[in-house]
Amino acid sequence: MTGHALFIGVSEYESDGFDSYPTVGESARKLHDLFDASSLWDASRLVENPIRGRFMDELRSTLDECGPSDSALVYFCGHGDLPPCGRTSRPELHLALSDSKPHDASTQLPVHHVYEALETCLASKKVLVLDCCECGQVPMLSHVDVEMPEFRDERTWVLKALRWGESYAKAIDGDRGVYTAFSGALIKILDGGLPDASNLLDIDEVFTELERNLHRDRHPVPDMIRRGRGSLALLENSSPEAKQRIQDELESASLFELAAMLDGGADLPAPAIEQQLRARLRTSENAIDLAHQLHERPALHRGLADVLMTGAEDVAGDSARQLSRSACPDCAHFAQVLLERAVELDANRFAEFHRALVAGEPEVTRLEQDLAGLVTGERLAALVSEPEEPAAEAADRLLGLFAAERRMTDLQEVLTALYARGEQFAVETVLANVALGRSAVDAAKFAQLQRDAAEREIGKLVVRKRLPQDVAAYVAAFDLRSESVMRGLLAVAVKTSSSHDLIRLARALRSRGFADAPAIVMERALHDGAPPQDVCDLLDGLAGSAPDQRTAIEELFLTHLRGASVEELETYLSRKDFLGRSDALVRDVVADRPIDDVIALHRHAADEDAELAWNITHAVAGSRKPSHLVQFALACPRYAEQLFTAVGRQRDGDDIGLLLRKWHEDVDGLRHSVPLATWFAAVVPPEVLLDAREFLVGLGKKESTKPVDDVLRMVLHEHALRLAPQELAALLVALPAPSSRKLSEITVPLVRKLDEEFKDLPVQEQSEEPGEDAVTLTYLARVVAAVSHYDHPVAEDLVARIDGAVYNRDDAALHRRYAKELGESGAPGRERDFRRRIDS
Repeated sequence: MTGHALFIGVSEYESDGFDSYPTVGESARKLHDLFDASSLWDASRLVENPIRGRFMDELRSTLDECGPSDSALVYFCGHGDLPPCGRTSRPELHLALSDSKPHDASTQLPVHHVYEALETCLASKKVLVLDCCECGQVPMLSHVDVEMPEFRDERTWVLKALRWGESYAKAIDGDRGVYTAFSGALIKILDGGLPDASNLLDIDEVFTELERNLHRDRHPVPDMIRRGRGSLALLENSSPEAKQRIQDELESASLFELAAMLDGGADLPAPAIEQQLRARLRTSENAIDLAHQLHERPALHRGLADVLMTGAEDVAGDSARQLSRSACPDCAHFAQVLLERAVELDANRFAEFHRALVAGEPEVTRLEQDLAGLVTGERLAALVSEPEEPAAEAADRLLGLFAAERRMTDLQEVLTALYARGEQFAVETVLANVALGRSAVDAAKFAQLQRDAAEREIGKLVVRKRLPQDVAAYVAAFDLRSESVMRGLLAVAVKTSSSHDLIRLARALRSRGFADAPAIVMERALHDGAPPQDVCDLLDGLAGSAPDQRTAIEELFLTHLRGASVEELETYLSRKDFLGRSDALVRDVVADRPIDDVIALHRHAADEDAELAWNITHAVAGSRKPSHLVQFALACPRYAEQLFTAVGRQRDGDDIGLLLRKWHEDVDGLRHSVPLATWFAAVVPPEVLLDAREFLVGLGKKESTKPVDDVLRMVLHEHALRLAPQELAALLVALPAPSSRKLSEITVPLVRKLDEEFKDLPVQEQSEEPGEDAVTLTYLARVVAAVSHYDHPVAEDLVARIDGAVYNRDDAALHRRYAKELGESGAPGRERDFRRRIDS
């Protein structure tokens, strides 16, 4: 039960027709102070010198706050008036307010408005106190007026300063005019108490003493219309005798009896009961024992909790902790009541309760979870903002639980409150607990409700701290925005996660339908400059787990390789597993890279990885221009032969011709460092050499073909066995026509070489491919047939020398077989000439 009291004093008037009395204001103020200090009245309001509109506003506001179990008291002190009325109407008391005029009903307040407001009030007990002129002259307020049903209220006491027919007199209190006569006598009783009265002063006891005192002092005698049910305690009895009596009763009562008194049945002041209980409940053992005794009366739990929460918060916290461990449902109920009451405490008292509740436990307790489920977001934000460290620490612990367990609307409430208070650290705590303590889907739903920065923060925490499948579920929950969210999270993951975790994350995203996740991971890793070793691990894991993405991943990697630093390339190309480190891969990487970088890369490989050094050499041979080839050969002399051997096998006649010319001209000392002609003679195909000669001829410079001609001679003299007859013939006639004296310089070494390698093998053992066996009769006959197609002096000289070499072998059967081979090789004329020779 609660009490609501309104005190209105009108001591000053705008109109000269009403006298102003300071005693009126003093009376209203003193009575307000007495009721405001009482535990029986929770709300006491004072209004001085109101106008009519404000009077009714304050009256309605006070009465509207009352519930069915409450009490309401309205006090008015000031002038009353009986304005003129018609012959058939009885005069009605009008209250004069600060802007009222005498005998002008339009400026005054008819008292029936006050009655109507009281009749609609829900309070079970109502008191109207009138200390004003003419209040005794109104029939409707006197004992004889009970037959008027429109003003009846069986729950109302009307206490008036005057009886019927009596006039109002000025108030004096002793020798001093401090209060009005009526209010002064009432104040004296309420402030000093009555020795023989109840512990709580009942309105009937007060009226009896009031009537006696005013009559004794020859003041107008008051009146009271009793229309209330039962008794009504106005204030605590403040007499010394009553105080001692109250103290004796409380000290003799048991804990259970004291707790039972909280229910309102005792004729004792609630503060005194609570103070005695609090003194007895100095330890949690006593509180727990009392809680057990109250099992039959659980309704008293809240009253006991209120007592503990006003000065014994540490006992309340410890009691809640111990009771929560009990299997008894009544004990658990009391613990819950304590928690519900705790969330209403101010910061310091809450901190005391929380400290005892957790008892130094570093981990979150179940009771803290319950507490977090009861506190409102606004209240929690206020606790977080407290400057006192204990309160803030307690709030911080609850904040994480609040964020992990409460509804989305509650989270939004606490975030809004924290933003408004500038508590950025607490905001981050909420976001972190949402990201890590909620399901991935809930975290995503909450993130979508936030500002951009908050959404990003939740996403970062999810991708950094949660399992890959949770991250995938989080991304999928964004529906239409999931693609952009995924890219944003992968950008974070690449910077913070290991390659192993990135591979797992990409797989989890693929399982959720994000097929291109592996390629996006690779793209971000390369874009953000991930360490080469991590990139290599990603290549293996991502391409292997997503076959359909392998091509895209490889292309991303190759694109990156083309612009990678030399240091990165050293790491990447040192691996032999990914893409097989093929010639094509290495060639693609070094094709457009500055030759200085390629040389630096090669030097490192030459020291660490001979196979890679060869791959680079081979790639340079197939892709770089002649000037770069020269630079590479001079910088890497150990690999010059490999380089030019590969060049000779891969490049066309134009490149071969240019290289030979540079070598011949000794560009950068190349001729003295590299036996280029020797190497080219051994590997360059004959047709390429011929193209090279033709290219140099096209340059139009004198002696421009000499480098190639020298190679041609070297081929004919040293490598003739690798030539087919037609190739040998083509090379022979391509050389500049020598003078008859110098024909032998070309043909003699060639024939000598052929003769040295000649073997008379049976036909079935002879190979048709050049260079695989020794020179045979068939091969010689075909050479003769091939050169015979050319009308060239050197051709005739070569035929003559080959015939002579065969003829000089003293073997008639050999001679005949040779002649036959000439005919079968397409040289019948040469056959006839040789037969005539052997027949002669």
